[in-house]
Amino acid sequence: MRQFYLTYRIAKSPISQSLSWTHYIRLMRISDPDERRFYEIEAENNNWSVRELNRQFDSALYQRLAICRDKKDALVEITLPDETNPIFASRYQTVLPNKEELKALIEKK
Repeated sequence: MRQFYLTYRIAKSPISQSLSWTHYIRLMRISDPDERRFYEIEAENNNWSVRELNRQFDSALYQRLAICRDKKDALVEITLPDETNPIFASRYQTVLPNKEELKALIEKK
């Protein structure tokens, strides 16, 4: 309860009645206020369950959308190889990288 007060006492918008306490417990763990607000809005507008909120957060939805909006060229550079580096289907990954791996990959480029 204390953490909820500290996190939301200067909220830019009213607390949503459509999100449960469990939603807010998950949302309070997001340190970036802009990212937290993004997930609050999406969870409310799309009626996400807590499980869906966790899935979207773990798949780095906020970062993926921010990258396409702010760094379109970086996304193309990552997805298209240069002439000396052909595409090898055997190296394809079957799961998405987590947030930290995705950040590291983008910063490396």
